Amino acid sequence: MRYFPDVADYPVRPLDERVVWRVQAASFLVAIQAQHGFLGWEAYNPPDERWDPYPPPKHTHLAYHDDTSGAVWAFIEAREAAQITSRFPQLQVARERPAWLTPERQRELAASMHFDIDRPTGWLAEIDPERS
Repeated sequence: MRYFPDVADYPVRPLDERVVWRVQAASFLVAIQAQHGFLGWEAYNPPDERWDPYPPPKHTHLAYHDDTSGAVWAFIEAREAAQITSRFPQLQVARERPAWLTPERQRELAASMHFDIDRPTGWLAEIDPERS
């Protein structure tokens, strides 16, 4: 006794042909995955080495650009301080909190000079060496 009827037992209409084609395509993909392991696509298309699916989290760093007229301070979101100094050689990262940076001044500075190293905007985009 058959519990499940064959597909051939049903009349085929145009909509059913699309469904059958999708089932055949899905079974083909399952067969490919079984033949080449679960990650068969990566075997033929290895991921870019620079792409990391789980990058380390970013932290807020206090950086400054010290020129003859005075220092420009900014908060920069980066994974590590070395990432800032390698991309922006003219910037230095403060190792300690300066005495002048009170909580009130910190809020003001964060509101106007807070940037992301991966998407520089404003002042940080102007000094970006990769931009030119």
